[in-house]
Amino acid sequence: MLSFYSSYFFIVPIVSIVTILTIATIAANVHLFMNSRRKVLTAVLAVFTILAQAQQATSLQINEICPSNIDQWVDPSFNYGGWVELYNPTSTAVNITGWYLSDKKDKLQKAKVTQTTSVPAYGFTTLWFDHYSKWSKKTIDMKLDCDGGTLYLSDAKGNLVASLDYPEAVSRCSWARTADGGDAWSYCANPTPGKTNAGSRFATERLEAPEIDTPSQVFGTSSIIFHVNIPEGCTLRYTTDGSAPTDNNGYNSLTGVFSTTVSRTFRFRLFRDGYLPSAVATRTFIKSTRDIDLPIL
Repeated sequence: MLSFYSSYFFIVPIVSIVTILTIATIAANVHLFMNSRRKVLTAVLAVFTILAQAQQATSLQINEICPSNIDQWVDPSFNYGGWVELYNPTSTAVNITGWYLSDKKDKLQKAKVTQTTSVPAYGFTTLWFDHYSKWSKKTIDMKLDCDGGTLYLSDAKGNLVASLDYPEAVSRCSWARTADGGDAWSYCANPTPGKTNAGSRFATERLEAPEIDTPSQVFGTSSIIFHVNIPEGCTLRYTTDGSAPTDNNGYNSLTGVFSTTVSRTFRFRLFRDGYLPSAVATRTFIKSTRDIDLPIL
C-alpha cells in the first residue's frame, strides 16, 4: 500500500505539469495567432488608407482659371496675378505641398508648390501665378497664357492628376465650371477665386466697351459736361475712385450724362443679363489754367 500511494503522489504532479504546459502552449499559440491576425488587419487597413488617400488626391479638379486678372484681386505679391482654383470633392483634405504645375505635357514637374498648401474637404484653394521672385515666393513660378493653353497638375512624384485646356482669356472674367466639379465650362462674368461657382453668371458673348463722346483732357472752364451712350437693355455703372466698376462696386447711371468742376477720373462699364460685362472705359479730366504737354489717359 505504501508503494502504491508513493507512486500516486509522484504521478499527480507530473500530470499537473504536463497539463499546465499544454495550456500554456495553447495560450501562446492563440496569442501568436491573435497578434498575427492583428498585424494582418493593421496591414490591410494601412493599404486601404493609402488607396483612399490616393483616390482623394486624384479626385482633385481644376475648377476655375483667370489668366487676365486686371485690377480685380491682389495676389500675395501685391500684384494682380493670374490665378487657378482647385476643388476637392472628397471628405478629406488633400495636401498639395510639393506638387507641380506646368504648361508643358513633356515637363510636368515645371513649377513646384513651395508653400504649405492643402485643399480642404469639399472646399477650394486658389493658386496664384505670374509674380514669383526671391522676394515673393508665395506664388507659382510660372505665367498663365492669356492667349489660351493647357495647364497640368501633377503630384510630388510627377504623376498627372488633372489637366485643363483653356481658351483665350477675357479680362476681368474667368473660365470656370458652371457647377463645382461638373463637366460644363463657360466664361464667368463674376469670378469667385476660392469660393463656389454656384450663383455665378455665365456667358459666351461680351458687351462692347462704352462709347464716350469726350476724350480725356485738361479743362480751364468752370465745368465740363460729357455723355456716355447706354445701349438698350444695358446698365451703365461707373466709379470715380480709380477702381473698376463691378456688380458690387460703383454706381448706376440712368441718363449717361456726366459733369465735373474738379479734376476727376471716371471709369465706365456696361452690364446686361446673358452677356459678359464690357471692358472698362476710362476718362480723366484735369482742371488747370496751365498748359500740360503730357498725355491725359
